[in-house]
Amino acid sequence: MRNRDVRICVLQECTRFLSCPNDGSEVVIDVPEFEAQTFSFPPPETDGFPISSTCTWTFKGEEGSGIIIHVFNMTFEGFDSLSVDNDAEGFGTRTTFEGPLTKESDIRNRISIDSSMKVILTTDNNFNKMERFTVSVISGRDSGTCPGSKTIQATDSFQTITSANFPEGYGLDGDCDVTITADEGMVIVFSFPVLIIDEYRDICRDYLTLSTEKETYYTCLPFRNAINSQTTGNNLRIKFKSDDESDLEKEFGFAVTFKQKAIEECKQNVTGTESGVCDINAVCINTDGSFECECKDGFTGSGFACIASTTMSRKKILLPLYLVWSLGTTVNGAMLLILLYKMAAARNSDIW
Repeated sequence: MRNRDVRICVLQECTRFLSCPNDGSEVVIDVPEFEAQTFSFPPPETDGFPISSTCTWTFKGEEGSGIIIHVFNMTFEGFDSLSVDNDAEGFGTRTTFEGPLTKESDIRNRISIDSSMKVILTTDNNFNKMERFTVSVISGRDSGTCPGSKTIQATDSFQTITSANFPEGYGLDGDCDVTITADEGMVIVFSFPVLIIDEYRDICRDYLTLSTEKETYYTCLPFRNAINSQTTGNNLRIKFKSDDESDLEKEFGFAVTFKQKAIEECKQNVTGTESGVCDINAVCINTDGSFECECKDGFTGSGFACIASTTMSRKKILLPLYLVWSLGTTVNGAMLLILLYKMAAARNSDIW
């Protein structure tokens, strides 16, 4: 992995905004598997919650998937409330946050073993332009890879690895050690979807390690940021170490999507005689697992070394037809032949 390939998705860049129809109709939001999304309400062009209203949003995942939803940055005044409906055992079917709340008051995560989850905002008749909340949501299902140690062959299509029992808790034995290999001439591109966990912690209960031939990435918070990167070689090792001291401290585990792709040699080898493989007067062309160097127009050679071409210059000794005709009107044929001979001789001495 190279640091310059790692792109971090910060909250402000990833957040979209919810809308609340005036007629109180329900808004359905599709949540594709392993594509985390973050939403805030109200939109920036609106001041505060609508008064005396009920807004309902249903987050719907793919059939057979489960949903994790994280509610935070809640600021409620008066008797405003936010309810989250789900079917997860241990949480009950509804969790309600009631005002007044500041954004530091309460932060909750909810899991639904069903493929949908409903968020309902109920407001009173008081107005406050500072009222708001944010939800982060992801859907997915157990890949069946963890726990244990495995080796997986990457393909040209995306595959997914999750912690055991995802999106629910991974149980007492969550440790996982997976090595992903790609074909020769290929690298592995991978992505960890973001789930905003807005809590500070001073200890690591779980941690994730990514290792390639040269570098290692380590995190206590696999869902803190969206990580999109690629390896420099053709293998990637993922180790997940869970907290084995207390089942009460289990967290979400992890999810990663990956596939193999051909090495883009031209990006890794900057064109230029000193810093790359292609001549400075050549262009680099990616091929399947390799590359080619091709001299630019006006140059010839292997592509690794290019020299200026002289074949086109020889044609320049011919005079345009209109110039020949003009000369012919003022000099006789013998003089014209001598003139052309002199000009050709002068040009040939420059060329050869």
